[in-house]
Amino acid sequence: MIKNFSLKLVLSLITIVSLSCSSDNDNNSMEEDTIDNPDEDTVDDLQDISSFLVIGRDTNENTFQYDFSKESQSGELKNITDQTPPFFNAVNFKENLLSFYQLQSLWIKDINTNNIITRENFFDPSDGESVFLNENSGSTIFTAYEKPLISNDLYIRAEDIATSTEVDILIGKADWVYGLLYSQNRLIIAYSLTENLDTSHYVSVLNTIDNTIVKTLKFDSQVQFISTDNSGNLFLRHGFSFTFGLYTLNDMELTKEYTIEAGIEGIDYGLYKENSVYYLQPLAQPGPYAYYPAVYNLETKTNKVIDFFVAFNDYKSNNNIAGISIIDSVFDFDKNTVLISTYLTYADQTFKAGIFEFDIDGNMLSDIIIDEAFSPLYIFLK
Repeated sequence: MIKNFSLKLVLSLITIVSLSCSSDNDNNSMEEDTIDNPDEDTVDDLQDISSFLVIGRDTNENTFQYDFSKESQSGELKNITDQTPPFFNAVNFKENLLSFYQLQSLWIKDINTNNIITRENFFDPSDGESVFLNENSGSTIFTAYEKPLISNDLYIRAEDIATSTEVDILIGKADWVYGLLYSQNRLIIAYSLTENLDTSHYVSVLNTIDNTIVKTLKFDSQVQFISTDNSGNLFLRHGFSFTFGLYTLNDMELTKEYTIEAGIEGIDYGLYKENSVYYLQPLAQPGPYAYYPAVYNLETKTNKVIDFFVAFNDYKSNNNIAGISIIDSVFDFDKNTVLISTYLTYADQTFKAGIFEFDIDGNMLSDIIIDEAFSPLYIFLK
């Protein structure tokens, strides 16, 4: 799914330049699907890291999957190029399914069974439809689109992954869809519509069991943040006054509102839990890093910025590293730690992928260095 306010960051120019400078020989050893040489991965000072999954690419257009197991505190790197599209513009992970989107094609891989389902042109815009976004659950592909193009009628097409049967559900009128998120039998759709020079913003919630709309919320300004938790809550930010609303996902009833002075943005699962919000706090540029991870407590109104600057500087000095490019991050609410995926440039112009764990105070707890020159674009907790 393409998320306009997602925490999945685009690589910095520094990273792209570093990748382009790597030798074609960097990946000559990647002929086998599984890289099982234990000497190729080094893991130092592990502190019981939670299980996670990383998807990345290299300059030779190879795709890699790195699985880390909490039980064994070890990881396995695989070349999965033959299991994914040649190019993909989004990756999703839900219910043990890895989904790779390439325009109107989709590759779905079950990480437990390694079974792969391919949907070539699963949405055919034969009547002039315009596709906005895609999302999927463990059983269904959801596509937000206009039909026909000039009508501003917003539909969700729900396609059963196993049977390919489809159903089209009318949501309303829209010019633009900028958020699509599935959680617990609910599909959350954030969109806008301009009429008579007046733009309104909406969040509709679709019951994916009976394909009925639970509720549609209307706002005067764009929704900046949407996330859900495992307890049936939906948390969203709307308006320029930084107003946050907590809703019950089942019926979309408002249970609490908060007003804070922080520019928290994101549309993704797992950014909110038990009155805490995970987000990225931008840093003044130019600077070595674009953002710091941060956690805001809604009840105490305290903002905790996870400052990794000192820890990364020390790590670079001690390991002969010239540069660390931050790629993606995920917050582990159960442990109160953040996992950060990075691309490492060494002083001898070799390149590696690195996964680092930090506590809330910015102390580096663990480092996992993967001895392959690929960029870990997406990181997910399992």
